[in-house]
Amino acid sequence: MDSRTHYGFLTSPSSQLEATCRALAFGVLATQTVVVVMMLLDKPLYLLILPALVGVAAVMMRPVYGLMMSMVLAYSGVASSTLQSIYLPMFLLTAFAWLLHLLHRRQMCLLRCEQNSLLVIFAVIVVFSALYASNWEHSTVSMWQFFKYAALYVLIINILDSWDSVRLLMWALVLTGGFMLAYGIHSFVSLSGMAENGGRLTTFIDDPNSFAIRLIPLVAFTFALFKTEQRWVLRLLAACIGIAMCITIGLTFSRGGYIALIVVLGLLVWSQVRKAWVVFAVVATVAAILAIPNNPIMERIETMATLRSDVSIVQRLKILAGGMQMFLDNPILGVGIGNFITHSQDYCRTIPTRVAHNAYLEVAAETGIIGLIPFSAILVLTSVRLRRCWRRLARAKLQNQFYPHAVWVGLAGFSVHALFLSEQFNVSLFMLIGLAVVINKLVEKQIAHGETQPET
Repeated sequence: MDSRTHYGFLTSPSSQLEATCRALAFGVLATQTVVVVMMLLDKPLYLLILPALVGVAAVMMRPVYGLMMSMVLAYSGVASSTLQSIYLPMFLLTAFAWLLHLLHRRQMCLLRCEQNSLLVIFAVIVVFSALYASNWEHSTVSMWQFFKYAALYVLIINILDSWDSVRLLMWALVLTGGFMLAYGIHSFVSLSGMAENGGRLTTFIDDPNSFAIRLIPLVAFTFALFKTEQRWVLRLLAACIGIAMCITIGLTFSRGGYIALIVVLGLLVWSQVRKAWVVFAVVATVAAILAIPNNPIMERIETMATLRSDVSIVQRLKILAGGMQMFLDNPILGVGIGNFITHSQDYCRTIPTRVAHNAYLEVAAETGIIGLIPFSAILVLTSVRLRRCWRRLARAKLQNQFYPHAVWVGLAGFSVHALFLSEQFNVSLFMLIGLAVVINKLVEKQIAHGETQPET
């Protein structure tokens, strides 16, 4: 496979790309930390003008830099809270730089794949459903969420072009997750933070459940980085962040997060079942957590065994029943994108209005069967392709087999967690699908170059 990247007016060795991207990833996280600290200390942000100009120049030279910065901003939640005015300009700058590079090469061909076709079909259905929705404001919010991350997906599949870029994006996201949990722990240990969040750990993302679902895929990423990195320092860093993420998910007290984490850890252990120390470490860690006296995590888990005694669970059961009836009353077209919450009081008898707390049910109720089919097909197709890529690379005993495996495990964890949250338009999902498309493209290139064999 060609070791040179085609992003940039001049080609450069992949080692140079790796070094510069690694420096960029750490630089973005450092800048993000500095910005937050400056805002907490009430310092003027105009001091960052010069670094911002340098960043613009870097993005224009290599759009992959802008993609990583856009992903970090979108994934961390900083863009939607403290620095909500930065993500869109960064995304537009990245898209503009990417288009300029396409024009420079006189090659306007975009990557084609089955996921693109399904996403286009789903996008048409989303827009069409807004036409007959009773609440246009709610529809607009949902459409913005979908198209914002769908556009980010387009950049991912067209800009990432090497295993190094996949690895570095994973590192950028894992380090972002570490930054998120560090800030969350800082807020959690403060008395005001615990009071505001009801004793549940959160971060820039206000909802602890949404915080947990963003960490779930990153746990799998830390495992892949631990298995593939050659330097022991990076392996230790990946392991420490992965363990910290598991603990953080526990402190969010997200019951859906617990189930998704068990799925992720179970799949990771299953893939390494011949290594007894991995199984022992996971079992020992879980047993130690559950054995803690007066363990709030265990108390949270026990509420799932007594469905009728927990107010939150009772409310969600009512929502599920009402949402199913909403879908049965509008099975073909649904009630319109973003309008589940508009009709929730009529069907679910809950006060205040609620979302479905189930991504699949909400998609079905809002867009009908014509929307649920392409949405589900995207998940199934992506999962099948990832597993196929993993097997091909594993048969060839290539080290990069852990990248498709991690994305597959992360997608499985997200899909399970989505049974308990209305996160169908979450940045994690579009990131996972985008990485899956890139990995499939890279594996096909390896097959073409004879580095691995196609399945027979």
